[in-house]
Amino acid sequence: MGKDHRGMKNNIKSSYQTITNISISLKFKDRYVSNSESTEFSGRGIVSLAADPDIMKKTGRIFTTGDLADEYGFKDIDGRSPPDYVRRLRDRLSMLGYSMLAAWIPASVKIPGWMLSAYYHIL
Repeated sequence: MGKDHRGMKNNIKSSYQTITNISISLKFKDRYVSNSESTEFSGRGIVSLAADPDIMKKTGRIFTTGDLADEYGFKDIDGRSPPDYVRRLRDRLSMLGYSMLAAWIPASVKIPGWMLSAYYHIL
């Protein structure tokens, strides 16, 4: 009996999609990692929360380090404010390659928390 080659075309197509997805992921990874925050930045967020006299008002809520940095005014160890890819629309567009569009959007424009919750709940 001869070999059945019907599934071979699907395997080649699947392998091509996997390789393409990996190369796209690596492109975003390089852009993401080069601008990422240090562990000290997260630590500064925790210290700022611990020193806040109104910490009980924040109980039970989720904060990104970018939100905490905006509220408490701290920076990373190298003096910069790392991008907030989760909430800040400008940073997210820039990461996805829409730098020209991102340049027109103020840093204060954020994706609402309820919208992120709805999006991730659907996934």
